[in-house]
Amino acid sequence: MSAKQPIRLFVFYHDDVDADTQRIVPRNYLKDCIVEIKKITGRECIIEYKRSIEGVTDFNYKGHERTVLEDWIRRVGGYVVQNNLSWKKTYRYLLVTSDKLNDTILGVTYEGHNCLISSLVAYQNIGHELGHSFGATHEDAELQYNSFGLLSETFVYPHRDRKRGNAYRYSLKNRENIANFLRSDD
Repeated sequence: MSAKQPIRLFVFYHDDVDADTQRIVPRNYLKDCIVEIKKITGRECIIEYKRSIEGVTDFNYKGHERTVLEDWIRRVGGYVVQNNLSWKKTYRYLLVTSDKLNDTILGVTYEGHNCLISSLVAYQNIGHELGHSFGATHEDAELQYNSFGLLSETFVYPHRDRKRGNAYRYSLKNRENIANFLRSDD
C-alpha cells in the first residue's frame, strides 16, 4: 500500500494583509485547523505562503461572494497552469484577506473545491472555509462545552456568536466528512 499523498496548502496573502499580520497567521489562524486536519486524515500538510503576485494577490475581492469566488478560481487556474501545479483533492489554494467580502460574508468556497477565500475578521474563519473545502458542512457542525465549561463553536459552525468560545476543532461528524472526502484519493 502506498503512502497517503500530503495535503498541499498554498496560502496567498492579499496585498491588503500587512507584513505584521502575515507573521501571525500561521500561529493564530492556521495552526489549530491544520493540526485537526492532520489528525483526521493521517496526512502530512505542506504549506507554502505566497505574496505580492501580480494578477493573483492584488484583485478586488469585495462584492458578491459567488462572483468573487469565480474570479479567484479563474486566477488560481492561471497560476496552477503557469506553475505546473495540480487540481487533485489534496491541493488547496487559499486567499487570505484582511477584510470581509461584503457586509455579511467573511469567506467563501464551494463544498469540496480546491479554491477558497477567507478573511482574518474571525479566528475560526480559515478553519471554517478549509473544512468546507474538504466536505465539512454547517449541518454537521456543533456547539460543545470546552474544558472551562463554556459553550464553544466547532469549525464550520454557521452562526458566529462572539459570546461563545472557539472549540478549535471539527465536530465528530465533520471529522468523518473530511476523512471520507480524502479517503477516495488514496
